[in-house]
This record gives sequence, structure tokens and C-alpha cells, in this order.
Amino acid sequence: MNFSEMLLDFRDQVRQQRGLNIPSDVVADNKIHRFSAKDNGRDKNAWYSLLLLSDGTLIGCADDWAKPNLFKFCSRKPGEMNAQEREAFAKMIEEQKARDDAERKKAQDKAAATAKWLLKRAKTATSHPYVEKKGIQPTEILVYRGMWVCRIYDPKGEIVNVQRISQDGKSKLFLKGAIKKGCWGIIQGNDLIIISESFSTGWSIHMATGATIIVALDCYNLMSVALAIRAKYPYAEITICADNDREREENPGRTHGLAAAKAINAKFCYPVFKAPKPKDSDFNDLASAEGIEEVRRQIEAARPIEDEVPPEAPDLIVLPRFPVTVFPPSLQIVIEEISRAIDVPPTILCLGLLVLVCGCVGRTRGVLIKPGWVEYLVLWVGIIGKSGLGKSPALKVLFDSIHDKDYEQLKEFQKAMEKFEVELAKAKRDQRKGQADVTIPIKPGLKQTIIDDATIESIGEALSENPRGVLWHPDELTQLILGLDQYSGNKGQSKARLLSAYDSGPWRTNRVSRKTGVRHASVSILGGIQPKILNHAFNDKDALTGFLQRFWLISVQQDKPRRWTEDSISQEASDQIKEIVQKLCNMDFDMDRNMNPVPKIITLSPGAKEVFKVFYGEVQLETWLQSDADRSDGTVAPKLIGQAARTALALHILNSVDAGGNERDPIPESTMKAAIEVIRFVHAHQRFIWNQLFDQQTTQRTALPSEIRIARAILDCLPEINGGFISTDQITTKVNGGTSEGLRMKSDVVGRTVAKLGLEKKRRGDGHGFIVSAENIKWLRELCGDQDQRQEDGSSPTNDAEYF
Repeated sequence: MNFSEMLLDFRDQVRQQRGLNIPSDVVADNKIHRFSAKDNGRDKNAWYSLLLLSDGTLIGCADDWAKPNLFKFCSRKPGEMNAQEREAFAKMIEEQKARDDAERKKAQDKAAATAKWLLKRAKTATSHPYVEKKGIQPTEILVYRGMWVCRIYDPKGEIVNVQRISQDGKSKLFLKGAIKKGCWGIIQGNDLIIISESFSTGWSIHMATGATIIVALDCYNLMSVALAIRAKYPYAEITICADNDREREENPGRTHGLAAAKAINAKFCYPVFKAPKPKDSDFNDLASAEGIEEVRRQIEAARPIEDEVPPEAPDLIVLPRFPVTVFPPSLQIVIEEISRAIDVPPTILCLGLLVLVCGCVGRTRGVLIKPGWVEYLVLWVGIIGKSGLGKSPALKVLFDSIHDKDYEQLKEFQKAMEKFEVELAKAKRDQRKGQADVTIPIKPGLKQTIIDDATIESIGEALSENPRGVLWHPDELTQLILGLDQYSGNKGQSKARLLSAYDSGPWRTNRVSRKTGVRHASVSILGGIQPKILNHAFNDKDALTGFLQRFWLISVQQDKPRRWTEDSISQEASDQIKEIVQKLCNMDFDMDRNMNPVPKIITLSPGAKEVFKVFYGEVQLETWLQSDADRSDGTVAPKLIGQAARTALALHILNSVDAGGNERDPIPESTMKAAIEVIRFVHAHQRFIWNQLFDQQTTQRTALPSEIRIARAILDCLPEINGGFISTDQITTKVNGGTSEGLRMKSDVVGRTVAKLGLEKKRRGDGHGFIVSAENIKWLRELCGDQDQRQEDGSSPTNDAEYF
């Protein structure tokens, strides 16, 4: 092959393999020669370089700065070259690439400087013919020599280019040598990010949605821009609004837009016209033809790209609901009525009712497990839930009667104090007069049952006046825990003292100013904790000391948004709660022979004791089998044993009060089984919360209220399933049925949530939907708490097979 044939071969390969319109008169002078990549192109972004070696071998390369993909050429096949020739070839390619990079960087820097120079000289205008033609309303119009000038930024936010658009829109020019790939224009808006192709289309979309628009400049730049934007905003919701190039082969707008949306997991849409004209292709054309509202409608209907691989179900923990049936039937009705009237989860009321018994009865009653082992009515409960859950108004209904009682006792105490101060003043006067046999009056005490804002010292004073114990009920439990040692010089002292109050241990205060003692301090606790500050309330030390293990940490969520209801709490329900509180508070101590108060001890029936022994063995075996690293069960589970006995005693007293029986009768087997059912509910929540606190690698979470709401809607749609398929619109209709407009969920949100629940996406005809399997239904039933709704034979209440 002679020299001319080698030049011709190089030129032909560049044209065929890279599609570049390289000129025919190429030269081999080891210099970079620029040319236009396309026929009649103005921008000379392509280049080539050739070198003739001393042995007659021709080597070279070519590339396009707009679409870099270096082409390498050698007139001899690699196998025909010796080591020295291969090294020379590689060196030449490397040198030419470095020269190419330097030339390109120089050109880009020059273009960026030109862009800034041009923007400084551009004038702000109120209108522009092209802008008026497109029907858009930019917030700023810069004009230079009659052309609309738009800024272009690189990923670092630096201006590197501008686009100049002529008055008729036929010329849309970028600066010579400027970087374009991976760069974009910006139209500032709200938090929603939309990527479009052109500035006119971007402004139309911004006018319709108010979104922040990233202008990718053309469809071939969509992928680069999408990847860069996703890197900057990894968790943002991004929509790619592609052009619909219907009249062009392969529809490049839709093709490149779809690929970019898949690459970054974005929503995707393109304009659909009712009666398209030949040149209608983008959302600006749609706004002109059908109005800006239609643009908004189509973009809001955009959906995420369906994954080729069906999504896996999330690692959701299905936390059980409180077993309301452990309470007497009349109290179950009251709980349901309050829950419906306030629109609050029943779990809050159930937990409040158990702590109510502890607060009112306190240490006046104890349950004997075996000689030397007595458990008293003390429970510590933390309700974990977001603000606005309805916890405070629900618990207020239960505790109002205690507050009323305490208020009456406060008035009596104030009267007694007034009398005491008068009598004390008289006694002191009589003493000064030298009167014999002066009797000093005894200072009255204030008996408080419930306390909200207090310190350990004031709690000690309250306990000295009320040997049965107190209920500490702050609105936010975090304030209680973080404030325990706020005023204590000996950090940890207050928590240590509170620990002894969990088991009715002694409190002693030996200070210069005050010496007090409480033989048996009993303190029950009930409060709320917001999930985000749970880690601030408890720490590793609380786990090591056993402080944390004594809390029931119960996660409570609202399955649906709270709604207005005309339901109210009946007078009968209020009277029943007052009557229960009165009976509980009337329970008193026995007296020993020295007239000291002692608890009345209640025993277990033989059946209850056997049930308790089996449960004891299960917990101890589970604890023994756990590794040292498993903190959730290894330290929490043993505390559940004593809590089971305390819960059984609380339920036994409630049953006795409700039925008018004698609470001093032995606790029956059925009550112990009910108590253990409650403890299993507590254990599931404890495991989950401890994992959240201490296992940083856990991916488990509870289902969001919106997920439960949508799962319920899918189950309600089961009769409408056709061949195992259900459309997104069917689910959306069911979700929003009977819901006010402000609480309705959009179909795209519903679709994304259903996908997160593990259902496989499917498209049938013009509709999107999901495949629903028998396993899906079983999982959704568990998620919604329907696992107990089974027939006696264990089957589902409906025949799920008929849906497939």
C-alpha cells in the first residue's frame, strides 16, 4: 500500500467508523487539523493528526470534541508491528491526545471568557420577538445584537457558554469551542426538578408547574445532564420531559429521554397531542395548541420508568397492635368509643388504662409469684409517635378523674394548711408567754396521685405523703429523662434513685437542709417520645445500668390521616371511667400489728402459675440462646417476666372492678394468658426499638401510615382483580374513596408506594397496574393487622385463589 492509498484508507475509516466528514486532502505532518464533523457545518469541533514513521508506517487519530471517542489508525496491523513500532504508535497517540486535550481546554477557557464578556454587554429587554412567538414569560430577557442570550453552566455552577437565539428562532448558536456536553441552563423554581431540552420548552414547563428547570440544550445531552443532576441531588424527585419527535426516525427525543430517565430512576413524560400538527413536538407546542393547563396535567401524570426486574418487598417489620380483647367487654366498648371520637389509635388508650391502674392502686396490692418474690403495680411506658398523634387528648380523658381527685385534695390541703398556720402561730405565742403543756400542731400532708412537671426531690416529697406511690406523667418523656440529672452535681444519681422506684425500693435523702426517707418508693411513668429524638433520650449507659430495659417503648402510628368526626364521648363512658378511678383509688393497704401500712398480697391460681412457669422457661431459654451481641433480647427479655406478673395483676384488678368481684381472689389462668399476650406485644416493639437504637446497620422499619392505607385499599380491591392484575387507577380510587380533597393521594404516589410494597409492575393496554399474587395478599393482610381474621380451620376469611 503506497502513501496515497494509506491516506485514503485513513480518511475512509474515519468516515465509516466515526461518521465524521473528514476532508479528502489530509496531510501527515504530526499536527492537529480541525474540520467540521458534518457537511456544511460551521463549527470545527472535529480534528485529526497523522504521522509517517521512518519505516513508512502511517499512524494517526481523529476525534470530535462534541462527542469524544478517540479513533486510532495504523497502516500496519498490530500483529505486523514490532515492539519498537508499537511503542512509537502508543507514544504518538498519547502525545496527540494530550495536545488535543490542551487545545480543547484552551478553546473552552476562551469560550467561557467570551460568554462572560458577552453577558456583561447584553442589555435587559422587556420583550423579544422569539419570546413573544413562543408565548413564554422569562423573568429576565438579555439581548445582544438582537439575539436572546441564555446562560449555560457547568456542574460546578460556572458560566461556560451561552446560547444565542435569533428573533425568528431559526438560529440557535453556541460559542465556538465552548463546552456543551454535561452542561445546562437553569430556570429557578420550587423544589421539583424537571429536565427539558430547550429554553422555550423549559419556560413553558416552568409556567405550568413552577418547577426548577434544567435545560439540557438538546436530546443528545439529556443523559450527561441527567447523570450530573442526579449526582448533585441524589434523593430529589426528578422528571425528564422529553420532546416527542414523531416525524423523525427513531424519535430521538423520546429515545434519549427514556434512556436518561432509566439511568437515574426519574419520572418520564413527553407531550401527547389531541390533533398534532406536523411540527408539533415539545411541551411549548402543546401549550400553544392546548393550553398551559394541559401541560401541567400531563406532567403531573408522569410516572417513574418501570424496572425490568420486579422490586423486592421492603424489609418491613409488622408490629402487632395492642390486644384490646384482654380488657373486660365493657371497657373494650369505652376504648372503641374514645378512639373513634378523638380519632386516635386504640393502643394509646390501652397503654394508658394499664398505667392508670398502676397509678391509682400502686403498692397497695402485690402479686405473689413464690415466697420471697412479689411484684407490685409499677409500669414505665414510653409511647413513640409523631406530634399530632392525638396522645394528649386521649390520655386526658382517662386521667381527668385523677386530676379532679388530686385537685379536691389540694383544696383540702390548702384549708388544712391555713388552719395549721393559725394553730401554729397560737402555739408559738403560748410558748412565749410561758404557758405549760402547749401542743404543737402536726403539719398536714398533700397526697398527690399524678405529677407532670417535677424533680426527683419533689417526687421524693410526694412519695413521703403517699405511700401507695405516684404516677409521673409528663407530656414529653424526653424532658423527664434529660432533666433527671440537670440539677444534680452527681451525674447519674437521679436515674439510679428512679431505678429503685421501679421495684418499690427505699429512698433516703441525707442533706444538711433536709433529711427524708421513703421506705417503699413506687413510681409509674407514662409519656410520649417523638421518633426523631429517641436517640437523644436514651444512650448506651442507660442500657448497661438497666434503666432502658424497664421501659415499654411502644411504636404507635396513625394508619390514616386524622379526620373530623361528629362522634363524641358519651356521658355513660365518662361516668364509667370515673367510677373505675374511684374504686381503684379506694383500694387501701392492710395494717400490720404496729399499724404500719402493708400491701394486700394476691396469689396465682394453680393454672395461672403453670402458665407463668412455661412463659418463664421460654424467656430464659431465649435469653440463654442469644449471643452477647444481641442486646435487644439478651437484656430486655428477662424484665418481661416480672412485667407479665404486674400486667396480670392490673388486668385482674380491672376485671374485678368491672364485675364487682373480689380482687383478693387468686389470679385465674385466663388472666395470666391475657397478660402474656400483652407482653408478647411489648416484646415485639422492644426488639424493633432496640434495633433502631443500637444496630446502625439495620434496614428494618415499620410501615408508614400511607403504606398501610394503600395496602388496605389493595385488599379492598380484591373482588375487582382480573386474572391477578389490578390497575393503579383502581387502587387510587379505593384509597381516596370517602376522603376529603385535601387528603387525597395522587395516582403516581400510589403507584410508587405499591411498588415499594413489593408488587410487580405491569402494563396492560393503555393502563398501568400491578400483578397481585397469593403471597402478596398474605403479606398485605399481615401489614394491615388482618392476620387474626382467620376461620377456625386457619384459612383466610375469603378464598384468595378466586382472584387469580
